[in-house]
Amino acid sequence: MVGGSTGIGFASAKRLLKRGVPVQIVSRRRERLDAAVAKRSVLGPVEGIQADLSDADDVGRLLTRIASEPRHVVSLVNAAGSFNPKRFLEHTRADYDQYMALNQAFFFITQAVAHNMRDLGR
Repeated sequence: MVGGSTGIGFASAKRLLKRGVPVQIVSRRRERLDAAVAKRSVLGPVEGIQADLSDADDVGRLLTRIASEPRHVVSLVNAAGSFNPKRFLEHTRADYDQYMALNQAFFFITQAVAHNMRDLGR
């Protein structure tokens, strides 16, 4: 569950847990991650992983973790996002780079999970 501490990801975690699917929640902010894990753990097994998807080192650690995951991953929800309400003409290169870093993280996280699904699928 990438971006599972609030919004769509948080709601998706609830639905998966109610179906008996263990969940790993990835979130940038530790306090939101801990709160989400506490709230959702009453429904089933939940793990929290702190990672900032705009930070290459954090993404690298997350990819390594996914690659070494011994369990078969059965689903992936990419629900992380960035909300930067500005007028179109006010956006900067840094804003654009942040969006692109998030898209790049989604791409490689999805690729790593797909490897797990292929290699460990039953």
